[in-house]
Amino acid sequence: MTEITVPPQPVVPPLAMHDGYGPLLRAFFSRYFDPIRFPPEAAARIREIAERGPVVYVGRSANPVHFLYLNHMCLKHRLPLAAFVNEVDPILFEPVGLLLGHMRDLARDDSNEPPDTTIHPETVQLAAMLQANRSALLFLDRPATLTSVGGGDGTRLLETLIEVQRRMDRPIHLVPHMFVWDRHPERESKSLTDAVFGQPEAPGLLRSLWVLWRRYRNAFLKVGEPLDLKAFLEQEGPPDAAQQAPRLFEALTQRFSLETYGVTGPRLRPHQEFIRDILSDPHLLEHIASQAAGDNTRTEALRQRANDLLDEIAAEPRIRWPLFLNAVLNVFWRRMYEGVVVDQEGFERIRAALRKSPVVFCPAHRSHVDYLILSQMCLQEALPLPHIAAGINLSFWPMGPIFRHSGAFFMRRSFKGDDLYPAVFRTYLRHVMREGFPIEFFIEGTRSRTGKLLPPKFGILSWLVQACLDESDGDIHFVPLSIDYEKIVEARSYVRELSGGEKEKENVVALVKAGEALRSRYGKIYLQVGKIVSLREYLLQRGYSAAPDEESRRQLISALAHDILFRINQVATVTPSGLLAFCLLTHRRRGMSEKKLLERARWAAEWISRRRPARFSQTLSDFPRALAEAASRFARDGLITLQDTGLDVVLSPVEHRRLALDYYRNNVIHHFVPASIVMLALQSFTVEAVPRGPLAERIQDLSQLLKQEFLFRSRREFDSELQEALTDLGRLGLLRSEGDFVVKSEATGELGQVFCGALEHFLESYLLCARGLSLLEPQPLPEREFQNRLLKLGEHEFAQGELRWPEALSRDLFRNAIQRYTEMGLLELSSAGRKDSRLGLTPLGKDAARREELCQRIRRFLPRN
Repeated sequence: MTEITVPPQPVVPPLAMHDGYGPLLRAFFSRYFDPIRFPPEAAARIREIAERGPVVYVGRSANPVHFLYLNHMCLKHRLPLAAFVNEVDPILFEPVGLLLGHMRDLARDDSNEPPDTTIHPETVQLAAMLQANRSALLFLDRPATLTSVGGGDGTRLLETLIEVQRRMDRPIHLVPHMFVWDRHPERESKSLTDAVFGQPEAPGLLRSLWVLWRRYRNAFLKVGEPLDLKAFLEQEGPPDAAQQAPRLFEALTQRFSLETYGVTGPRLRPHQEFIRDILSDPHLLEHIASQAAGDNTRTEALRQRANDLLDEIAAEPRIRWPLFLNAVLNVFWRRMYEGVVVDQEGFERIRAALRKSPVVFCPAHRSHVDYLILSQMCLQEALPLPHIAAGINLSFWPMGPIFRHSGAFFMRRSFKGDDLYPAVFRTYLRHVMREGFPIEFFIEGTRSRTGKLLPPKFGILSWLVQACLDESDGDIHFVPLSIDYEKIVEARSYVRELSGGEKEKENVVALVKAGEALRSRYGKIYLQVGKIVSLREYLLQRGYSAAPDEESRRQLISALAHDILFRINQVATVTPSGLLAFCLLTHRRRGMSEKKLLERARWAAEWISRRRPARFSQTLSDFPRALAEAASRFARDGLITLQDTGLDVVLSPVEHRRLALDYYRNNVIHHFVPASIVMLALQSFTVEAVPRGPLAERIQDLSQLLKQEFLFRSRREFDSELQEALTDLGRLGLLRSEGDFVVKSEATGELGQVFCGALEHFLESYLLCARGLSLLEPQPLPEREFQNRLLKLGEHEFAQGELRWPEALSRDLFRNAIQRYTEMGLLELSSAGRKDSRLGLTPLGKDAARREELCQRIRRFLPRN
């Protein structure tokens, strides 16, 4: 290996960072550079690695603005100043005194020896600085403009780095970094402007000054993971710098690509070119060929229809649209919400996942606001915008085109009767994922009108998993997200639908009506990130084959879907609204004093936090104030009354608005379900000491009855949760264990009633549905008509006092009970999935004794008085 030595002739020292800028430049830096965010965590990391060896800042393309900004930030954050910079003319930026000194040195040179042209001064300068443990700024390339040819000495200088590192014990750390001026993805097609002034990712001086002037307020510096050159060389093997430099160049280029992808997503190809690739996909062509059965005319017709379907389905992202939508929405949100609280640590995990594979956002779906807020937070947190799976009902004008250009792709509610549509949709999803776009879809399939997570839908998830499995070395990361609201915008419409009203169709009229929301205040929004799932790791950990058979694939999809929902539940925000509604609705009396409510809410919060790590609303740090503000919102909305009795303020739910309060209770109810099931099962026995075996059977019976309502994990994990619940209930003094028996406590009191009251309205609804099965005799009814008759029957029974809880009268509960009784073989649905479907009794369901047996099975879990 040739050792680099400083030549005997004088060499002008390299351009270096310094602190000798005059007042005009310092004012320029303060005006235009200070607003450009330099990540403080990156500054701390650079200071840390600088203690171990030289730091080499690595930029993608040489630019004077880049150099000056980094110089300013190194001074501001006390980072090592680069003693060497390549590809930037030093004449413009060196202090005058220093330049005059260089000229005097050259003038005094009396050497007659010709300079050695085989040695590049920059390599000598770089080597000298690194050997002196000084830092450097290395640009890999120079911009290509009308007056400058692209290219540079990046690879040659990387060879110098490698040669110096071979002789040093201390590691050299390379820190790749780049400006993010805006959110525009890189495009494959280049314009005349790019040819004259340089490309957006490698701008010339004029373009960089123009961009700085236009966008400095929203720009930031993206700093990649430092590369330990010593460790890199040990891994690479061959000692020849000429062989290793291209590999190092490729590794750095890959890091720049990953950092770019992590902000703007993949390069955008022309839309029609993307569509042509989909239409020529072998899977889709094979499907069309099988449908055409050799008929050329039909083949051409099917291809044309596939193209038409893609026009209906496909997103056509244009970054200006979501930026415009973001600006408009911010005006509304400032009037409606008190802010959005983002899980910053979770977003860092998303960034880490993006460096490995495309990500799939899987948020809980509680409101139309969900996908608007998530896209806005991606913009705010500098993450690539996702392609969003949206229902075809949202394609109405004018929002449809706005959503489509903001990344939404549209899907029909049902694919039945059209074999081509699912084939086109699956192919589209495969290509979106292959391009590397993040994808967002709601795993529940629709908005939850109750505040609980809905059972998962498997369609999109199964297609994404299959698309990943088709790629031998591919992976995707699923990101569970919980978007939680202190007050939901659609509260009134949800209650109307659950009480028997029709769902209002999305259209311009509905959009105008939504403007009424601007007159309300809705508290805070919380965006929480659950534990991210790597599909490849998931397969490995659970022993699934990389190419599972059909049955194993179905099991995989079901397990993965439920696992994602569990992870969403684990990070759901506990809000003051949820705690307040839970305490009021589980109380058996008409109202609750403010003092008692505060005590009960504190107990509920402690129960939640004691059992597992939970995410609590920031406002709960001032617990009394948070509860008071939530009560004030509920009172303004007519959900509760506040009565000052002179002794205390009494809070009471408004009877006909309990269903609206139930939405907020359901946001936190999953924290109490295992213990509630244990208490209901225990109270279903008339004896005081209950054998563990029969108690376990009763617990299993109740959990199976309510399997459509809650997410129950595998039998082993559920048994573990129940055991934990038994232990915690024992600590509260609600029961005690004596050998093979669980003994009821004589002092069960109000806490025991809280646990039972959490689920009693579910049981009342299921009992009402069981008794109402006789309405299907002698002939079947449309399912909606059957639900309407159950509502009428329930209103009659509530008026007579046979039902305790008004919130039992809910279409959602009836729907789940019908699903459960269908699984039990009591009901059957004819023409499933069509509007004329009718619900009828099976031969087993027509047996009155069987129906009465079901009623008795449910009644034993309800109070006997």
